[in-house]
Amino acid sequence: MLGAILNTVNWYRHRTVKNILKIALCVGLGMMTKLSVWMVAPAIGVVFAVVFFTRLKQWKKYLGQFAAFLGVCAPLGLWWSVRNYILWGVSPSYVPMLSETNEQYVGNYSVTQRLFDFSLSQLKWVYTQFACYEGSYYEYNPTIALFKTAMFDERINDVIYPAIAISGVILFWSGVILAIIGFAAMIGFLIKKNRRISFVTKIFLLLIYVVILGSYYIFCFTYQFTCTQNIRYIIPLITLGALFVGTVPSMISGKQKYKKALRGSLYGLTALFCIYSAVTYSVIGLY
Repeated sequence: MLGAILNTVNWYRHRTVKNILKIALCVGLGMMTKLSVWMVAPAIGVVFAVVFFTRLKQWKKYLGQFAAFLGVCAPLGLWWSVRNYILWGVSPSYVPMLSETNEQYVGNYSVTQRLFDFSLSQLKWVYTQFACYEGSYYEYNPTIALFKTAMFDERINDVIYPAIAISGVILFWSGVILAIIGFAAMIGFLIKKNRRISFVTKIFLLLIYVVILGSYYIFCFTYQFTCTQNIRYIIPLITLGALFVGTVPSMISGKQKYKKALRGSLYGLTALFCIYSAVTYSVIGLY
């Protein structure tokens, strides 16, 4: 997915057959591995459409490139799904469904609770709550679950917890603050003019972000179980978030002393996150 994103930006700048085939390989091989790689396709399609309709005089050139793209991407990405459908009637969109009687089912919470309940009681324990792993409840808020699973995935047991009681909390909250900064930076990135980055590239990155995050929330409400709420379904957004955090120093304006203070705070927060990542995961590894 990340290869497809990078090569689409590269193709928009240098529109060669070689570059569009790189996108096709990334998407095709990605979908062969896991169909959810389709989530980069809408944004890529928008970039293709913008180029085509703003360069209509070269329509033959671009139709040829798009045909080459489909000729590589479609067979690679769909052959496995087509095979399974022909042989066993398995739908390409099939997902095994747990029973609503499963203990992880959280559909009994209202939509309002799941989307907007950020009570402090959920954040006293910065690790994912699983009652089957001695937690006090099953995690039900998809947003909080994203933050928690981004750092610790599904289980931190009683043996490991005391060893990371301090470092784990620092890691969690520094990661949360960086994620919020990254989201805010994305909005600033889209609004602020930048001669080096085209408007099309901005829209492309925004669509990637919206489609992946939107698909995650739809998935969480279609399959309403704690295990569904996991960072593994939106991993590319971690890299995009880091990209947007990296744009913050150049977007800070105002008096020089304030700019230095804000930049220094961001650098310090990033260093804190990195240091406590190393500390926390090393301790977990030792246990």
